[in-house]
Amino acid sequence: VTLGSIGNLSRLNGDYPNALHNLEKAISITIQWLGDHHRNVSALKHGLALVHSEKGNYRSAMKILMEVLDMQTDCLNTSTTVENNESATSTKQTAHPDVAITLWSMGCIYEKKQNLPKGLRLFTKALKLRQAVFGGNHVLVGLTLDQIGVVYAKNGEYTEALNNFTQALTIYHLNGVGDTHARVMELVKNMKKASKKLKRRNQEEAIKGGRICVPRDLNHHLHQGPPLLKTR
Repeated sequence: VTLGSIGNLSRLNGDYPNALHNLEKAISITIQWLGDHHRNVSALKHGLALVHSEKGNYRSAMKILMEVLDMQTDCLNTSTTVENNESATSTKQTAHPDVAITLWSMGCIYEKKQNLPKGLRLFTKALKLRQAVFGGNHVLVGLTLDQIGVVYAKNGEYTEALNNFTQALTIYHLNGVGDTHARVMELVKNMKKASKKLKRRNQEEAIKGGRICVPRDLNHHLHQGPPLLKTR
């Protein structure tokens, strides 16, 4: 446990060699005592994957996270999905927050690799699990909706982005996360950007479709570059 904590702290401080050394040693010792399919082993391996991810070694990170996901579904007797026809009781029994964190981390890697559709699918799976475990108004649900909004915005789907941002902001406020919190400030900034881009797109589409009449002189200037300065 101590070695694992040192490894995670080293990662947060950017000391990746020390993080890898301590986490790998902690994993080896924990497997000796608890076996290779224990929850603690999966947590330590998750930390190891985060080190590789932050170093840009996405392939290694994803390989470890896939192992972690298999271990979690086995040792926690849980699932990576929530079916629509499941009852509330059975859903809580099969959903686990550890799995949601792993899916979240995998989604972050795909987002970094600019594979936005895969990232979105994984964030959505994490969202459903967190809603099943914590309910619809938990701050982690808000955080996940926030991140889904970010991915939608990156993909140019501004309406969906704004829908998720709005839900996230409501949940943050319900949990006492104020407007001066860094996460909320970033969210509001992203909302403004998405709203501005959506408005611009709608205006451009309206002009192309002939729904907005552009004056002839203005239309001329839309296709002109900046004026040249007169020189002597």
